[in-house]
Amino acid sequence: MERYPELGADLEQFGKICGDIQLCQILLKGSKTPPISIEVAIDTIVKILEDPTGPLACGLKLNSAVQKLWVELAARLQVDIDSQGVKNLETKAKRLVESYPEVIRATVKFVTKKRTPAEHTSMMDGLSVCRCDYSNPLEYAKMHDSFHRGSRDLLPGKWSFVYSAIGSLTGMMTLSLNGLTRGRYRKAKPGIPARNQAWPQDRDDLLPYGFADSVDGLDLWADHQYYGYLILNFAGAIVHCEPAFTGEIMSRGPNFTLGVHRQAQHLTTILDKYDIAMQFPARLQESNEAWFSEPLTYIFGFTSSLKLGGVDRYKKMLVTGGKALLRPVLVRALVTLSLPNTQSRYMEQFSYVNSLLAYINERPQDALWSVTTLQAPINEYFYILRNACLGGCMNIGCRTPDAEPKKCANCEMIKYCGKKCQAEAWNHPTHPHKGLCRKIKSLKEQLGPP
Repeated sequence: MERYPELGADLEQFGKICGDIQLCQILLKGSKTPPISIEVAIDTIVKILEDPTGPLACGLKLNSAVQKLWVELAARLQVDIDSQGVKNLETKAKRLVESYPEVIRATVKFVTKKRTPAEHTSMMDGLSVCRCDYSNPLEYAKMHDSFHRGSRDLLPGKWSFVYSAIGSLTGMMTLSLNGLTRGRYRKAKPGIPARNQAWPQDRDDLLPYGFADSVDGLDLWADHQYYGYLILNFAGAIVHCEPAFTGEIMSRGPNFTLGVHRQAQHLTTILDKYDIAMQFPARLQESNEAWFSEPLTYIFGFTSSLKLGGVDRYKKMLVTGGKALLRPVLVRALVTLSLPNTQSRYMEQFSYVNSLLAYINERPQDALWSVTTLQAPINEYFYILRNACLGGCMNIGCRTPDAEPKKCANCEMIKYCGKKCQAEAWNHPTHPHKGLCRKIKSLKEQLGPP
């Protein structure tokens, strides 16, 4: 409970579900009960996604079926590798994923359907309660054992097993879309029912509920603290396939929830995790940091994909919706990516953060700073960070962000309109300057006098 105190009862629910799975594994261990077939898994996934509030709906059973599907895909891919080698590995993986079009279509309808927050909550709460028949414990255990491929890490939290399943399924859809020519779709094969044709056949097949409802549907899923960045990755793949989709995303001003707010939200989460990890340097050094690099790649990949809808419109969205919400977390990311233990590993991400800030601050000259052209990176990182803070008051609640502010006396970099704005920002609930201030001062001390 100490690691996730904010989850409260949700963590207790997570523990109960894990206990149920452990019970299933104990029942299956030593028995000769065969695992569920891939056909049963596919049927289970499709039925639950098509009727998520029906009597057969169960999030744990959905998660178990999705894991069975991944085991099957991995096994078939391994056979191909053993017989043909690792050449064109991604293409082989795509073909395997595309062999289950009924799953892909059920998933895209599920995640892009427009629901109110109350409807979404009601549906997810229902999926979190298992109402399955327990009269045959072994059969029950077969359908609810979520660890077909051994132990794996699940992030605790409300509805985590459902989100884990949806994250895996949207990953399949993202892989299927990768490599498609923009605006081009799969060709229908004669004699094959529409349900079994390769996905997507056209724009209506890609987004069955249309652009507007799909933005609303995806935004609800992208709101999840731990798994939402996977939905952004999927949304980015949709944009690459159908750039016109960006028009709907970038029309949702002035808040631009999916276009701006979700990126700020998930960047804050991942930077919080990195701050915690830095308290254990030995463990951090041993880690491959995929938990940090993968979300960064997906978040920035989605943001970058929105430029396909027109650079001018993209800039306008960043200026209008990004100054208040996205700029503070980007400055924080710039500090983290400037640290000696990160700068060499995340050069591309650093450059991208810098270019985003140049757009938001309407200072295109700052985007010319490129890691590959820096003469003395550790010193010049500081000047890039300084330039990023030239866009006005850094209190996201400030009503006059373009006023002429004064520098914080401690870090001498971040600026505020006055004492009121500085006090509000110091312990802000989502973008506090308190921790960032120490980091900037520490970085300046490492660099020494200019």
